[in-house]
Amino acid sequence: SIDEFEVTYQTEPENSFTLVKREDKRAFKEGESVKPGEAESFRGLFKGKIYAEEIVTQYYPGKIEALKKEDADILIRVRYQDQSTREIHMYEREENPNNFFAWIEGEPELITVQHFVIDKFLKKRGQLVVEEVVS
Repeated sequence: SIDEFEVTYQTEPENSFTLVKREDKRAFKEGESVKPGEAESFRGLFKGKIYAEEIVTQYYPGKIEALKKEDADILIRVRYQDQSTREIHMYEREENPNNFFAWIEGEPELITVQHFVIDKFLKKRGQLVVEEVVS
């Protein structure tokens, strides 16, 4: 049910990408098509639920409000077929490199998200193989 998947890297904008569904293919928003096997493999990651590590609002009073005033280190935006969207804003943690602080648009809680769980979605543009154009 996902029509569009976008990953934005604040410090590496050249690695940001948006994959969109076009007919039966996945393509970059800019027009290049992603190899069918590559797109299906990536799409297959979205089965089931993805859990946060922990709700930490009570341990970091005021932290979510402070983070909302900053640009996220990584922003993931998903647009569904019904045109609804979900966004997760993630921030690197110097004191704990194993996870991110994060908040989900429309949700009141500050959460932590483990790299172990989320990194599979954090491909960079150059890691997704595009189709070769045969003339």
